[in-house]
Amino acid sequence: MLNKILNSKIMSASQLGSKNIPQIEWLIEKILPKGLTIVAGRPKVGKSFLTLNIACTISEGLKFLNKYPTKKRKVLLVTNEDSERRIKNRLSKIKYNKDNLLFYFEPFQFSGDFEEPLKNVLQESKIDFVIIDTLVKAIKMKNSKKNQYYSEYEIFGKIQDVCRKLNIGIILVHHTRKAHSDHDIDKILGTTGISGAVDTVWILEKQKPYYFRLAIQGKDVNEIDLSIKSVGNIGNFIIDENYNEYNITPERTEILDLFGNNGKTLTTGGIADLVGKSKSNISNMLVKMVEDGLLEKTNYGQYRKYNESNETSESGEESQAGGDGLNEYNI
Repeated sequence: MLNKILNSKIMSASQLGSKNIPQIEWLIEKILPKGLTIVAGRPKVGKSFLTLNIACTISEGLKFLNKYPTKKRKVLLVTNEDSERRIKNRLSKIKYNKDNLLFYFEPFQFSGDFEEPLKNVLQESKIDFVIIDTLVKAIKMKNSKKNQYYSEYEIFGKIQDVCRKLNIGIILVHHTRKAHSDHDIDKILGTTGISGAVDTVWILEKQKPYYFRLAIQGKDVNEIDLSIKSVGNIGNFIIDENYNEYNITPERTEILDLFGNNGKTLTTGGIADLVGKSKSNISNMLVKMVEDGLLEKTNYGQYRKYNESNETSESGEESQAGGDGLNEYNI
């Protein structure tokens, strides 16, 4: 009996290749597919502002960060930390009062058999995208003898499975850990059972006042780092055009700062001594920074910060920059 069941489920590569499989459905083109997503960052870094930005943008079908297209759809924002008054004040500042963005201010938890009631609510209101702020109030881990990894993977895997069955997107707002890590996935508070179960991970880090790093990676998303900035006093995030759309991590920022803006050339060993890391580690990082267009190699073991003026001065061409302006609801 078991053999028959297994044989009926096995398919060849040619069968898979000829099978009609729906394309990825994007909530935000290229960076946020449907499914389960974690948006994580340190407390008070701006996660709630960012997710409200996402909600307003998608509910109106505008470009996220003035760059990434979205499709207009109904959005439900479940806020377990912000009061009605606080959300109302934020919305009034951006003059947003549309019916496509819905709020739920009561306590909400993924407990028991949540799939059927969640399905009924979403289908009745025609909602296929939900943001839950925050994760820790929506999920209560069971006190069991199971390893924490398996406990977290089990509950997050169940939520991810519901996203797949209902064809919806859910964002869970979460925190990152205090301890430093070179890998973004390891920064998420909890075990790798969380990152292993979710489809997409967004990490928001504050680099300096009003400037942030947004790191995105996932099962259906190419790894990308965005340098963004907040305009105004309520978290109006836009792309920081002064930085390349590459891995502007704190470690890379530290190295870039060593070069300044006057064309200074530094050696691999000199950089390693200044940042207190091994020469081999720094050498690998410098190679990748050259590949990403952040640095240029001037000689063996020597580097300087990449500058477009070096190319334009040689070719006689001037670089031009343009923008579409701020979205009406970019908060």
